[in-house]
Amino acid sequence: MSLPLFTLKDYQLQTLAALRKFLEKTVELSDADTAFYAVTKRPFTPPPSLPGLPYVCLRIPTGGGKTILAAHSIGVAADSFLRTDAPTVLWLVPSQTIRDQTLATLHDRANPNRRALADRFGENVRIMGVADALYAKRADYDGGAVVIVATLQAFRVEETEGRKVYEANGELMDHFSGLAEGLRTKLDTGPSGDPLPSLANVLRLHRPMVIVDEAHNARTELSFDTLARLDPSLIVEFTATPVTPDEADPARGKFASNVLHHVSAAELKAADMIKLPVILRGRPEPRETIGDAIAWLDELSATAAAEEAETGEFVRPVMLVQAEPKSKDKPTLHAEEVKKMLVEDFRVPAEHVALATGDAREIDGVDLFDRDCKIRFIITQQALREGWDCSFAYVLCSVAEQKSPRAVEQLLGRVLRLPRATRKKREDLNRAYAFATTTSFQSAANTLRDGLVNNGFERVEAKALVRLAPDSLPGMEEGGRAFLFEEPIPDDRCRDVQSECRNRYGWTRRGRYKQRSIPRAWRTHRL
Repeated sequence: MSLPLFTLKDYQLQTLAALRKFLEKTVELSDADTAFYAVTKRPFTPPPSLPGLPYVCLRIPTGGGKTILAAHSIGVAADSFLRTDAPTVLWLVPSQTIRDQTLATLHDRANPNRRALADRFGENVRIMGVADALYAKRADYDGGAVVIVATLQAFRVEETEGRKVYEANGELMDHFSGLAEGLRTKLDTGPSGDPLPSLANVLRLHRPMVIVDEAHNARTELSFDTLARLDPSLIVEFTATPVTPDEADPARGKFASNVLHHVSAAELKAADMIKLPVILRGRPEPRETIGDAIAWLDELSATAAAEEAETGEFVRPVMLVQAEPKSKDKPTLHAEEVKKMLVEDFRVPAEHVALATGDAREIDGVDLFDRDCKIRFIITQQALREGWDCSFAYVLCSVAEQKSPRAVEQLLGRVLRLPRATRKKREDLNRAYAFATTTSFQSAANTLRDGLVNNGFERVEAKALVRLAPDSLPGMEEGGRAFLFEEPIPDDRCRDVQSECRNRYGWTRRGRYKQRSIPRAWRTHRL
């Protein structure tokens, strides 16, 4: 049976092309520093403890497909820099949860992440965790690509798993027979003076390509020292929020990334990867906020049903509710109280509500994309489980006034992904929605804007993406306001586009678009 075709988006191809160009230039010039400047016209920051190492960052905002790009980057590096059909790759992730998810997709031969490897290496691919790598034989590495997925903590000697990485292991003895003297001198040795048969030494022998997922979590001197012990051949970082030169503070152990390529919000929107604009409605009272959010979720559900009737695509809009933490000193709208309010005050069926907190994991193992799944409301406190993703999440409702962008950034990222990366015919299904309890609407708008920045959008871009909507949400009573996040149109085209939009668009009394036809420039530039 043939597998469905998966095609990379244009911005993804451009990202990989930028990596290829840098690596080829590094080979040509025999110097990563000079190559980086030649490609970007920006200075190169050598990683601590790893001078001269090709070390670059690919900045991909939330929803941009970092994992599929990381999988494809292995073939790019093998061809343009490593010049081998049998690369060794150490793929580092920030948590055990994401490690398990990444391993699962790379083991699944039908998954696009695994198919990215198969496109270059065929069936000559071995996917391992650290536990598997502790028993892998020499032939495993010589026969094709080896990808070891682990957390960075697994390679820190103070951790239990890390100690196993550096300890002698008889299962790995065959890796060290017949070594040239030049290789032996680069390895840790045991009491006898012979190379220690450890996993760390195996990796040193193969000089792995290191992929660092969510690289903003691995910016300390300790992290780089850990990587240096493994003698990597190159490091490629993937993150939405790299440390920039302006933010770097080496004296405090905060080091800048070499951003080779940055994907913008406009590119993701043009590729139908994310929902934009983000529409924000503010209310001073939590009950009003929840009521508005439920009303709009119902409206979206009806819109989704009409969309399915026309296109056949099933979408069930889901709301994420950010509750307050419990307090011993005062009553709060914590997760259980919010669920009680939904069920008793708003008559939401209990089976439509799930808790996702530290104590209650009611969405673990649940397929939210299943047509028979009844969950429409997911209540959390600070954040959902790392790696959680459901593009059916359309509405973010916060019952507590949030003053820190960090408090909303993760949940905001959860509602940005567009289902199946396919633009919907109804504009309401191409947008994300945030309902905030706030006494200062401007503060809430600023917090949401900063949350976008923390999801990988440029600060200057996020500021430009805010404007006051001409009306509140369709069908809503007056009392709240809505901000739209939009992509600015280049100045030299603004007048023509605005004129065209006035001719082609109008507003109904409920505030909906009356669409006559969609101007090309508006499609291209409007988020």
